[in-house]
Amino acid sequence: MEEKILFEEKQQFRQWWLWLLILGLNAFIFYKIFIEKNYGNGSKSLAIIPIVIMLLVFILFYIMSLKTKVYKDRIEIKFFPFGIHKIYKFQNIEKMEVLKYNPIMDYGGWGIRLGAYNISGNKGLKIHYTNKNSFKDSILIGTQKPEELSKIIKSIQND
Repeated sequence: MEEKILFEEKQQFRQWWLWLLILGLNAFIFYKIFIEKNYGNGSKSLAIIPIVIMLLVFILFYIMSLKTKVYKDRIEIKFFPFGIHKIYKFQNIEKMEVLKYNPIMDYGGWGIRLGAYNISGNKGLKIHYTNKNSFKDSILIGTQKPEELSKIIKSIQND
């Protein structure tokens, strides 16, 4: 019998400004290489390398995802494609709160950060560990469903 998931969310980088930036950089590089024929001193085949790199960046941002699942005894996150799989057991958590934060000022942006896993937005679940001797005494997991997550966390804490 499979364990019941109380909350589940999958986030991906889908911000319009990010895709505009990536596509703009691709267009600029394509223009410099093929329209202006600015290969430098290298061959035309070497000019393809920046295009391939930008295409790989495009694919990476497209497939990247943060999956969050809340069970009755733990929270699990997976950050694909980096192989990150973290489990936060409630027995090791002192406090949890859904809050608004400043991604740039508090964590240096979005993605995998020291003390945070987030994709977009400015709301997240902050988990405070019971072990204050650890390197970090809290972690933030971004969410696009703060109200739903907050209800689940409150119901778990009240049990």
